[in-house]
Amino acid sequence: MAAFLGQGAQISWNSNNIGQVLSIDGPNMERAMVDTTNLSTSSTVDSVAVKFRTFSAGFGDAGEVSVEVQFDHDDTAQGAIWDDFTAGTSRTVVITFSDSDTYTFTAFVRSMSHSQAIDEVNRATIAFKITGAVDHTTG
Repeated sequence: MAAFLGQGAQISWNSNNIGQVLSIDGPNMERAMVDTTNLSTSSTVDSVAVKFRTFSAGFGDAGEVSVEVQFDHDDTAQGAIWDDFTAGTSRTVVITFSDSDTYTFTAFVRSMSHSQAIDEVNRATIAFKITGAVDHTTG
């Protein structure tokens, strides 16, 4: 299996590439587990009856994507993200990784925080909450 560096990865908000991206984390998906155990549940292991809980898969939650950027008030996508957070508007997000795999989904801007420090560039961390499924395409 080949290793891929992150250089060249891109993320777009409503078809506009987000500029000056430092990192992309996610999507971090999970699935609810529904406990189906009842008082007569049992399993057999090596001919011995054992008691273990049983589960079924529930609804999936596509999770969130967190993006850290160098804040740029002139960046079209960063400005649109701020406006769409304020309005509560969902948009299409496309992440293209350096190995050409893509993740496409619809999301809301869950949060956007800015940070400044001595001898550091201004940064913003943006969290996108995914609504619905994530479409993954292998590059």
